[in-house]
Amino acid sequence: IVRTPEEAIRCFLRTDMDLIVMGNVVVDRHQAGFPERFRKRVEQG
Repeated sequence: IVRTPEEAIRCFLRTDMDLIVMGNVVVDRHQAGFPERFRKRVEQG
């Protein structure tokens, strides 16, 4: 559970989720055009 769009994006990037939906926007990690460096989870420190 997240409270803000920023938290949702951070959660998406640090986990193995395939996609995220925010309102009417769908972001698919495996879709063409998605930055290669974010296709796998990003370690945040």
